[in-house]
Amino acid sequence: MLLNELLTSTMDGEYPESMRSLVGTPLPKFTKEQSDLVKGSYEFFGLNYYTAQYAAHTTKPTNAKPSVFTDSLANLTFENAGKPIGPRAASFWLYIYPRGIYELLVYTKNLQQPFNLHY
Repeated sequence: MLLNELLTSTMDGEYPESMRSLVGTPLPKFTKEQSDLVKGSYEFFGLNYYTAQYAAHTTKPTNAKPSVFTDSLANLTFENAGKPIGPRAASFWLYIYPRGIYELLVYTKNLQQPFNLHY
């Protein structure tokens, strides 16, 4: 999950090994000074939640330009076996799935670094 990779970089002062091995050289490296500056520097994380998608593992495409969409090795879709994740809203990418914010908060709470969640 991208959330974990981004939070880990600010908690630990470096990107997690899983992210470094997937992304490779396009991912910038922190200098020691940058790492020390970033590590534990957060005071607040805000989460915006709009919708959720089903995710299935996929292999890294050989001919695709590297991006956040290919680096995750996930095939994202709004349907599973032809059934949408929830009712579609006004935008083509927006489906109503209220349980998703709950699942996101539980996931965040259970990360290696504890958070005091206020909601």
